[in-house]
Amino acid sequence: MADRVVVATHEVTRTGAPMSLLHLIRWLTTHTDLEIEVIVAEPGEDGGLLLSDFEAVVPTRVAPELFDLEQPSARLPACDLLYLNSIFAAGCLTHLPTPRPYIISRVPELAMAFRQMLETDASGALLAETDRFLAVSDAVRRMLVADQGIDQGRVAVVHGSIDLAGTVPLSDAEGASRRSALGVSEGDFVVGGAGTTDWRKGPDLFVRVAMAVQERLADHSAHFVWIGGEAGGPAFWRAENRVRAGQVAPPVHFLGSQPDPLAWFALMDVFALTSREDPFPRVCMEAAAMGTPIVTFDNGGAPELVAKGCGFVVPYLDVDEMADRVVELLLDAELRRRLGAVGESVIRAEHTVDTGGPDTLVEIDRGLQIAGAR
Repeated sequence: MADRVVVATHEVTRTGAPMSLLHLIRWLTTHTDLEIEVIVAEPGEDGGLLLSDFEAVVPTRVAPELFDLEQPSARLPACDLLYLNSIFAAGCLTHLPTPRPYIISRVPELAMAFRQMLETDASGALLAETDRFLAVSDAVRRMLVADQGIDQGRVAVVHGSIDLAGTVPLSDAEGASRRSALGVSEGDFVVGGAGTTDWRKGPDLFVRVAMAVQERLADHSAHFVWIGGEAGGPAFWRAENRVRAGQVAPPVHFLGSQPDPLAWFALMDVFALTSREDPFPRVCMEAAAMGTPIVTFDNGGAPELVAKGCGFVVPYLDVDEMADRVVELLLDAELRRRLGAVGESVIRAEHTVDTGGPDTLVEIDRGLQIAGAR
């Protein structure tokens, strides 16, 4: 009889944690005989763009009552192992079935998110009930041990990964079409950013970097393209206001969620990660996979990837230094090519689902063995 695994996710939006989970589950269903069911707390702000994708792979249901602390009688389905895809799915730990499964909590979050999580009653269950924490970077592991007091023996590092299967290179014609639609002239550069448009991801800082880069480019021009998130909310309004308030507004395009982010990353000359905090951002892996060099603040897990030779790490929130490095890359095509080639090589060797899947499966198999011995 196949081992039964229930996976709990807080949402199924087209963002890092749900996308990573979808790719992992596809890999697991191809390479194992695990019986997997996905339980979703809520679809998410975009209406759950990935819900049908999950349903096409494994049984999936939206069951907010299984994450609601005020419904103590609700119970998760019986299973051998429960896999939380984010600390924000921890509400389900107050609805454990009998017998109790082995519990793995994947942590794609850092201190800011934990601070938000610790304000809820589910935080105690997360820290007490989890048997094994999977940190997506060494930065997350250090935070769990130093800040949350979790014994280091309960924490393993499984770095983030992406699925590049079926990736089709962006044709010159399609690239030219997208550039034209944005008003990007021949010879202009494209600097990218990505993420939700909330304060943590720093869309306001991206605009500041855009203004600083434009001041430094002199005889050259650049467009600044942000994919992901919504074109609304306080953080976006602040970012937009900075563009409008500038003496010479740089061309900044907030494009929202895109179904083909890899194609957009391939269009960029440089990717600027302006997050105030990021555990091991998927967008950096996607940019590097497309041969786009990265400039990031020293803000969490991204420096662990960039330090392998695919870009530059600049001091935390130092907008001027980030602008300097972006301009250095824009004006040196050979440097862009060299760092981009390193990034592509690193991602394909170390950060695809074909490496991350087996690493995660090792932890799942370990948990199932322990559960079977209880």
